[in-house]
Amino acid sequence: MEDCYLLMEYCNTVQLLYDANQEIKNDGLGDDTAAGGQKLGAAVKARSKYISELIRLSVVLKLDPNSRIRKKQPGDNKNSGNEFDEF
Repeated sequence: MEDCYLLMEYCNTVQLLYDANQEIKNDGLGDDTAAGGQKLGAAVKARSKYISELIRLSVVLKLDPNSRIRKKQPGDNKNSGNEFDEF
C-alpha cells in the first residue's frame, strides 16, 4: 500500500481534469482581453497541467502502455500460450 497516496492523487487529478473539461464546455476555450482579443482561459491552462500530471503519475503507478507490456525473457517457456488459455 506504499503507492496508495499516488493512486489517490491520480484519482483526484482525474476529477480535476473532468471539472476543467466541464468548465471549458460551459464557458468556452478563451477569455476576452481588455484589448478586445482572446486569451486561453484558466481552465484550458489547468487542463494542460492536469494531463501532464496524469501522464507522470500513470508512469509511476505503471498504468502506462509500456509498463503493461510483458517482456518475455529468453528461455521462458512457461508462458508460451495465450494468457487466457486456462479459461
